[in-house]
Amino acid sequence: GSIQMDLNRMPKPAKTAEKCSLDLVEDSLSSGRTVSLFEQKTVKGWWPCLAQQDKQRILAGKLEMTLEIVAEQEHEERPAGMGRDEPN
Repeated sequence: GSIQMDLNRMPKPAKTAEKCSLDLVEDSLSSGRTVSLFEQKTVKGWWPCLAQQDKQRILAGKLEMTLEIVAEQEHEERPAGMGRDEPN
């Protein structure tokens, strides 16, 4: 399955896996309940992954993710993978 998102008009994510369904994408886009990663700076939740089967869209999986936009200076101060000390 896959999901493709416009970061300016992302479907609002579900808070739990149980609430994540195909309706999430369709309802969010049709009702205008979208979020912009550029306005929110951080978006966290569950999104459905879709696939085609017999010309119908089906739920192929669920994806939990956190997306975050950071300034270049903040990125340089705490690069990915460098936020923790080595284990003992």
